[in-house]
Amino acid sequence: MWIKTQDGDLLNSDKVYRFYAEDNKIFAQIEAGDRWSDWTLGKYKTAARAKAALNAIFAALHHGRKTFEMPPEEEE
Repeated sequence: MWIKTQDGDLLNSDKVYRFYAEDNKIFAQIEAGDRWSDWTLGKYKTAARAKAALNAIFAALHHGRKTFEMPPEEEE
């Protein structure tokens, strides 16, 4: 599945070792040669919003979607 980050970059989920949330951000960890690299997929105002975005990635993968766009942070 191709993931479009909030910044507009594209990432192939086949290359991702793991997805995780930390400090209200969503990251994808990929192998980069002999080390790991973390890509920021999205930034959110609350931990709950970040968790919802992470769950949306997992649901899209589970349902076999071909593309996924990171949800934007909603303005108040």
